Amino acid sequence: MPAGPAPVPSEVAPSDWKTYHNGHYGYSIAYHSGMDVEVEDRETVIFSPTYDALAYARVDVYQLNSRVTLENFASLMRDTMKEHFQNFDVFRFTEYAENGRNFYRIYYRSVTQSKGSCGLYGVKQISLSYAFPVKPYGYIVDFTYCNNGSRSLSNWDTMLNSFREWDFYQSESQGWSIAIAPGWTAEYLAGDGILVSENDKKGSVILRSFPLENGETLAEFAERDRDELREKAVAERYPLFESIAFGPAAIRYGRETYQFTYREHPDPQHCSTSDVVIYAYAESGSGPRRVIQVAGSACESSPDVVAARDAFLDGFRP
Repeated sequence: MPAGPAPVPSEVAPSDWKTYHNGHYGYSIAYHSGMDVEVEDRETVIFSPTYDALAYARVDVYQLNSRVTLENFASLMRDTMKEHFQNFDVFRFTEYAENGRNFYRIYYRSVTQSKGSCGLYGVKQISLSYAFPVKPYGYIVDFTYCNNGSRSLSNWDTMLNSFREWDFYQSESQGWSIAIAPGWTAEYLAGDGILVSENDKKGSVILRSFPLENGETLAEFAERDRDELREKAVAERYPLFESIAFGPAAIRYGRETYQFTYREHPDPQHCSTSDVVIYAYAESGSGPRRVIQVAGSACESSPDVVAARDAFLDGFRP
């Protein structure tokens, strides 16, 4: 069942900005098209403006103890800054409640400016997951800029306010969960499946589970499903169906998986799509063993939708 609505930002990013999606930790953030993105790992991403070498933004995700409160987390970050960054002064520490969303902001500045230096300022925005402690995550969005960097200064507030945590859906009967990005809508299917569709119909992710019968293995199920997709494309005379890769995938979700990657174009009324299907054993329980099938499709002409689709697949938890 859904764990609650994601908070709505108070500011919409300009249309020429891009969006970074992190499905593993379930958030998105908009960033200026003049920023380079460096993903250090799933927990940290850094945005570096090409127009301002002294400015940067970053998002860090922390996994927290279930007893932590927002005030505890924010106070710890403030005290850590004071202890370890003695050349910075924390001059404001404020809690905000906006559109059903509570967060702290820590405002800080450099106190060791040399002659001719720009004078660095920064702000950290600190929040907990709205589904905390089911999602035991704390999010920090940090932006540092020069006090004479008017272009960076005009961007930081838009970027901070664009931060969106994703909705969260958990299957009560089968235990799997998935985060749902802003701009995508969930439709719950019979048998505890879910269809998540991009609002402009440029992408979708379908999650379903199927029982394995007559001793069928995961590999055999994946091969049969792949062959049925190929046969459907031939029978319906798709203008395009191209198999790209099929076989055992790198261990995902902590268990054996298979992956089928392909392209298709069913008819001229639809876009050509990039498609990925992942197959994994479901957790063992009573009854026949089951396979979880996660199928993601996105219009190739919409790179942001492709990125969101990939983030969905990365964020799925069986």
